[in-house]
Amino acid sequence: MQEYNISSREKQCAQHLIAGMTSKETANLLCISPRTVEVYLERLKSRFQCRNKVQLAALLVAEGLIEK
Repeated sequence: MQEYNISSREKQCAQHLIAGMTSKETANLLCISPRTVEVYLERLKSRFQCRNKVQLAALLVAEGLIEK
């Protein structure tokens, strides 16, 4: 299995995405801006070559990188 480097903030943002939270809700919980949340998610989408957040969430769960 390939080794993936996901920062703790990227992981937190991804977990909230999978939980169905918006970027604004995630930002409020993590005390960061909604734009910062979007940057973390965009980095993950780029790293895993995903076209959208749904595809990203599915891949992260399927690879066991994030628990559902």
